[in-house]
Formats: sequence, C-alpha cells, structure tokens
Amino acid sequence: MSDSSLLLIKNVRIYGAQMGWILIQHGKIKQFAAGQPPYGIHSNQMMNAGGWALLPGFIDLHAHGAVGCEAMDGDPEGLRKMAAFYASHGVTSWLASTWAAGNQETQCA
Repeated sequence: MSDSSLLLIKNVRIYGAQMGWILIQHGKIKQFAAGQPPYGIHSNQMMNAGGWALLPGFIDLHAHGAVGCEAMDGDPEGLRKMAAFYASHGVTSWLASTWAAGNQETQCA
C-alpha cells in the first residue's frame, strides 16, 4: 500500500500497548498495532518516534484561567493566551468555567 496521504510512525509507544506503529491517513488513525509494521505498508511520509509515547489530546473540562488570564474576564486576547498555554501542554479542548458570582458577572452581553 503506497499513498501520499499516509503517514507511518514507527517505534512509538502507543498508550495502552507496547512499542508499535501507527498509520495515519488524511489526519485520521487508520491502523495501529504492537511490533513492526507489516510488510507491504509503504508511505511517502515516515517518522521514527524513537520510543516516545503517543497519547490522545487531553480535554480540560474545568478551566478557570491560565497565564494570568481568567475566563470570567471574557477578553478575547486573554482567551487566546489561555488556549495557547493549554495547547502547549497537550490540551486540545477546554471548557471555560466561571467563578461563583452574581448573574451580572457571569452572563454575556
């Protein structure tokens, strides 16, 4: 199988499995398994992970703030800074949480 849309990552520690490989097509996981990739899987893009771990993106379901910014501020620049900080730590999605406050402070205009 040879396809320019395929990315083969080998020598990767897959969460919940031993050392193995993962095949990605069009940005989505197509196959993965422990051990070496089977003969016949070829890709124009290949990466040797050198034993590093591969984990899914994390989701933070309760985020008040980060890097000196708070979700309650409602400041777009502050929210961008928070998003960049979370992304740099493997968080791919997060839910902005409010502080305990009155209706006026927690409702958006």
